[in-house]
Amino acid sequence: MKTIEESKLNMYLGLRDLNGTYEAVTKTLPKYTENFNILLESIRQIQELSEQMTVNKTGFAAVKSSLREELTGLAADSSRKIAAYAKLTGNISLLNETSYTSSDLGRLTFIAFRDCIKMLYDKIAVTSGALAEYGITAEEQKLFLDKIEEFNRILVTPRTGIPERSSMRIRLVSLFQEANNAIGNRV
Repeated sequence: MKTIEESKLNMYLGLRDLNGTYEAVTKTLPKYTENFNILLESIRQIQELSEQMTVNKTGFAAVKSSLREELTGLAADSSRKIAAYAKLTGNISLLNETSYTSSDLGRLTFIAFRDCIKMLYDKIAVTSGALAEYGITAEEQKLFLDKIEEFNRILVTPRTGIPERSSMRIRLVSLFQEANNAIGNRV
Protein backbone atom coordinates (compact mmCIF):
# COMPACT_ATOMS: atom_id res chain seq x y z
CA MET A 1 0.00 0.00 0.00
CA LYS A 2 1.05 3.54 -0.60
CA THR A 3 1.59 5.92 2.29
CA ILE A 4 -1.57 7.89 1.57
CA GLU A 5 -3.57 4.67 1.50
CA GLU A 6 -2.10 3.61 4.83
CA SER A 7 -3.12 6.98 6.25
CA LYS A 8 -6.65 6.56 4.92
CA LEU A 9 -6.87 3.05 6.36
CA ASN A 10 -5.74 4.38 9.74
CA MET A 11 -8.45 7.04 9.49
CA TYR A 12 -11.06 4.38 8.68
CA LEU A 13 -9.89 2.28 11.63
CA GLY A 14 -10.09 5.32 13.90
CA LEU A 15 -13.61 6.02 12.69
CA ARG A 16 -14.55 2.39 13.34
CA ASP A 17 -13.19 2.56 16.88
CA LEU A 18 -14.83 5.92 17.53
CA ASN A 19 -18.20 4.55 16.50
CA GLY A 20 -18.21 2.22 19.51
CA THR A 21 -17.96 5.20 21.87
CA TYR A 22 -20.90 7.07 20.32
CA GLU A 23 -23.05 4.14 19.23
CA ALA A 24 -26.11 5.38 21.15
CA VAL A 25 -26.10 8.62 19.15
CA THR A 26 -25.15 7.21 15.74
CA LYS A 27 -27.63 4.33 15.55
CA THR A 28 -30.54 6.74 15.28
CA LEU A 29 -29.08 8.54 12.26
CA PRO A 30 -30.73 7.66 8.92
CA LYS A 31 -28.72 5.22 6.74
CA TYR A 32 -25.78 5.47 9.13
CA THR A 33 -25.75 1.76 9.96
CA GLU A 34 -25.93 0.79 6.29
CA ASN A 35 -23.01 3.07 5.34
CA PHE A 36 -21.03 2.06 8.41
CA ASN A 37 -21.39 -1.63 7.45
CA ILE A 38 -20.08 -0.79 3.94
CA LEU A 39 -17.11 0.91 5.58
CA LEU A 40 -16.45 -2.09 7.85
CA GLU A 41 -16.54 -4.51 4.91
CA SER A 42 -14.22 -2.25 2.90
CA ILE A 43 -11.76 -2.13 5.81
CA ARG A 44 -11.76 -5.92 6.09
CA GLN A 45 -11.15 -6.40 2.36
CA ILE A 46 -8.46 -3.68 2.25
CA GLN A 47 -6.58 -5.41 5.07
CA GLU A 48 -6.82 -8.81 3.35
CA LEU A 49 -5.57 -7.43 0.02
CA SER A 50 -2.76 -5.57 1.74
CA GLU A 51 -1.57 -8.82 3.36
CA GLN A 52 -1.76 -10.72 0.06
CA MET A 53 0.21 -8.03 -1.76
CA THR A 54 2.92 -8.08 0.88
CA VAL A 55 3.24 -11.88 0.84
CA ASN A 56 3.38 -12.10 -2.94
CA LYS A 57 6.24 -9.62 -3.22
CA THR A 58 8.79 -11.41 -1.09
CA GLY A 59 7.89 -15.07 -1.40
CA PHE A 60 8.93 -15.64 -5.01
CA ALA A 61 12.33 -14.02 -4.67
CA ALA A 62 13.21 -15.94 -1.51
CA VAL A 63 12.31 -19.31 -3.02
CA LYS A 64 14.15 -18.49 -6.25
CA SER A 65 17.29 -17.41 -4.37
CA SER A 66 17.22 -20.49 -2.17
CA LEU A 67 16.86 -22.78 -5.17
CA ARG A 68 19.66 -20.94 -6.97
CA GLU A 69 22.00 -21.47 -4.00
CA GLU A 70 21.19 -25.18 -3.96
CA LEU A 71 21.73 -25.46 -7.71
CA THR A 72 24.98 -23.52 -7.46
CA GLY A 73 26.31 -26.12 -5.01
CA LEU A 74 25.22 -29.03 -7.19
CA ALA A 75 26.60 -27.42 -10.36
CA ALA A 76 29.95 -26.48 -8.80
CA ASP A 77 30.34 -30.01 -7.41
CA SER A 78 29.51 -31.56 -10.79
CA SER A 79 31.82 -29.10 -12.52
CA ARG A 80 34.76 -30.15 -10.31
CA LYS A 81 34.11 -33.80 -11.05
CA ILE A 82 33.83 -33.40 -14.82
CA ALA A 83 36.86 -31.07 -14.80
CA ALA A 84 38.90 -33.82 -13.10
CA TYR A 85 37.73 -36.28 -15.77
CA ALA A 86 38.58 -33.82 -18.57
CA LYS A 87 42.09 -33.20 -17.17
CA LEU A 88 42.86 -36.88 -16.86
CA THR A 89 41.61 -37.67 -20.36
CA GLY A 90 43.29 -34.60 -21.86
CA ASN A 91 40.01 -33.21 -23.17
CA ILE A 92 40.84 -29.48 -23.00
CA SER A 93 37.64 -28.49 -24.82
CA LEU A 94 35.47 -30.24 -22.23
CA LEU A 95 37.55 -28.75 -19.42
CA ASN A 96 37.09 -25.20 -20.76
CA GLU A 97 33.34 -25.67 -21.29
CA THR A 98 32.58 -27.14 -17.88
CA SER A 99 35.00 -25.55 -15.43
CA TYR A 100 32.92 -23.31 -13.11
CA THR A 101 33.32 -22.33 -9.48
CA SER A 102 30.55 -21.29 -7.12
CA SER A 103 31.76 -17.71 -7.51
CA ASP A 104 31.57 -17.94 -11.32
CA LEU A 105 28.01 -19.23 -11.12
CA GLY A 106 27.01 -16.63 -8.53
CA ARG A 107 27.98 -13.74 -10.80
CA LEU A 108 25.69 -14.86 -13.63
CA THR A 109 22.24 -13.42 -14.22
CA PHE A 110 19.34 -15.77 -13.58
CA ILE A 111 18.92 -16.52 -17.29
CA ALA A 112 22.64 -17.01 -17.91
CA PHE A 113 22.81 -19.17 -14.79
CA ARG A 114 19.97 -21.36 -16.06
CA ASP A 115 21.65 -21.75 -19.46
CA CYS A 116 25.03 -22.53 -17.87
CA ILE A 117 23.76 -25.24 -15.53
CA LYS A 118 21.67 -26.79 -18.31
CA MET A 119 24.74 -26.90 -20.57
CA LEU A 120 26.74 -28.42 -17.72
CA TYR A 121 24.06 -31.06 -17.19
CA ASP A 122 24.02 -31.86 -20.92
CA LYS A 123 27.83 -32.27 -21.04
CA ILE A 124 27.72 -34.60 -18.06
CA ALA A 125 24.88 -36.60 -19.61
CA VAL A 126 26.94 -37.18 -22.76
CA THR A 127 29.87 -38.57 -20.79
CA SER A 128 27.88 -40.09 -17.90
CA GLY A 129 29.20 -43.63 -18.39
CA ALA A 130 32.80 -42.58 -17.85
CA LEU A 131 31.95 -40.30 -14.92
CA ALA A 132 30.63 -42.98 -12.57
CA GLU A 133 34.09 -43.50 -11.10
CA TYR A 134 34.29 -39.73 -10.44
CA GLY A 135 31.22 -39.84 -8.22
CA ILE A 136 28.59 -38.66 -10.69
CA THR A 137 25.75 -41.15 -10.32
CA ALA A 138 22.44 -41.48 -12.11
CA GLU A 139 20.61 -40.51 -8.90
CA GLU A 140 22.73 -37.39 -8.55
CA GLN A 141 22.04 -36.45 -12.18
CA LYS A 142 18.30 -37.04 -11.70
CA LEU A 143 18.33 -34.71 -8.71
CA PHE A 144 20.31 -32.14 -10.69
CA LEU A 145 17.83 -32.30 -13.59
CA ASP A 146 14.83 -32.06 -11.24
CA LYS A 147 16.30 -28.94 -9.62
CA ILE A 148 17.02 -27.40 -13.04
CA GLU A 149 13.43 -28.00 -14.11
CA GLU A 150 12.12 -26.56 -10.84
CA PHE A 151 14.33 -23.51 -11.33
CA ASN A 152 12.96 -23.07 -14.87
CA ARG A 153 9.40 -23.12 -13.53
CA ILE A 154 10.08 -20.68 -10.74
CA LEU A 155 12.12 -18.36 -12.93
CA VAL A 156 8.94 -17.07 -14.60
CA THR A 157 6.78 -17.08 -11.44
CA PRO A 158 7.36 -13.42 -10.47
CA ARG A 159 6.40 -12.46 -14.00
CA THR A 160 3.12 -14.31 -13.62
CA GLY A 161 2.71 -12.64 -10.22
CA ILE A 162 2.80 -9.16 -11.78
CA PRO A 163 -0.70 -9.34 -13.32
CA GLU A 164 -1.99 -10.76 -10.05
CA ARG A 165 -0.56 -7.82 -8.10
CA SER A 166 -1.93 -5.45 -10.72
CA SER A 167 -5.45 -6.81 -10.35
CA MET A 168 -5.08 -6.61 -6.55
CA ARG A 169 -3.99 -3.00 -6.90
CA ILE A 170 -7.03 -2.16 -9.03
CA ARG A 171 -9.29 -3.85 -6.46
CA LEU A 172 -7.59 -1.96 -3.63
CA VAL A 173 -8.26 1.39 -5.33
CA SER A 174 -11.93 0.48 -5.78
CA LEU A 175 -12.20 -0.55 -2.10
CA PHE A 176 -10.80 2.80 -1.00
CA GLN A 177 -13.32 4.49 -3.27
CA GLU A 178 -16.17 2.47 -1.68
CA ALA A 179 -14.96 3.41 1.80
CA ASN A 180 -14.70 7.08 0.81
CA ASN A 181 -18.22 6.97 -0.60
CA ALA A 182 -19.52 5.40 2.60
CA ILE A 183 -17.90 8.17 4.63
CA GLY A 184 -19.22 10.79 2.19
CA ASN A 185 -22.73 9.40 2.74
CA ARG A 186 -22.46 10.47 6.38
CA VAL A 187 -21.05 7.55 8.21
